[in-house]
Amino acid sequence: MIAMMLDMKGDTDALRKAYHASNDELQLQGHFEGLVFHTAGPTPTGFRVLDVWRSREEFEKFAQRMVPIAQKQGLAADVRPEIWEIESSMNVPKA
Repeated sequence: MIAMMLDMKGDTDALRKAYHASNDELQLQGHFEGLVFHTAGPTPTGFRVLDVWRSREEFEKFAQRMVPIAQKQGLAADVRPEIWEIESSMNVPKA
């Protein structure tokens, strides 16, 4: 498994709007093969996406669909994801 973090810098409200517009369009395409977990939200300097994927290959296949949609919504083409192999993880029991 891999983790992928995309840290977008800029106006938080504009990035949030572009993220949600991109996400809405991607949702119309259906299931994202290999996606284990997805989260996104504002940061003090912009907006961040953090995913867990079963493999780098599955993420890269998804990215081929996602990048043109994100660029169409005005998200920066030069933002590069940080990707790393997951060595350890845990599930926290619900209270």
